[in-house]
Amino acid sequence: MTRRGPHRRGRPGRRLLTAGRNPAPAVVLLAALTALTAGCAGTRPVSVPLPIAPSGADRLACDRLSGALPATLDGAKRRPTTPSSPLTAAYGEPPIVVVCNVGVPGSYVPSARLDVVNGVGWFAEAGDTEIRFTTVLRAPRVLVRLPKAHGSAFGVLVDLAGPVSAATTARLPGG
Repeated sequence: MTRRGPHRRGRPGRRLLTAGRNPAPAVVLLAALTALTAGCAGTRPVSVPLPIAPSGADRLACDRLSGALPATLDGAKRRPTTPSSPLTAAYGEPPIVVVCNVGVPGSYVPSARLDVVNGVGWFAEAGDTEIRFTTVLRAPRVLVRLPKAHGSAFGVLVDLAGPVSAATTARLPGG
């Protein structure tokens, strides 16, 4: 049944979605497109600058760490990095970044406070958009760049403590 005259809604030749029609196909299509585009952000590679390539025992430790990193950090799924490297890993959106074989942070001093989580000490540096946690007393050093939008670092550091502790070696301050 079509309406004629000034009360007809829409343009000629166009069908209107009304309560009388089944909206299910349109809703399913919209939900599928939303899920597809939401998932794209989590699968795009994250650009991570490579650290200096480790050698000897540090290389072996970074390889062990790479193999032991979990599939998720505090619920955030692992993502590819670019360039692809066993020295880097990324999780979630905005990305949490893990880097093996980094230098000593510029603001670190031996008397600085460390946050110890499950036996691993982390030196924290707060920036505008992220907090950087570095294992300054382990060889090789591991860096975690945590976006402030993620919130608490505790779950991330708990999830990393086991792999970091197993793959790297504790060292004395200044060593």
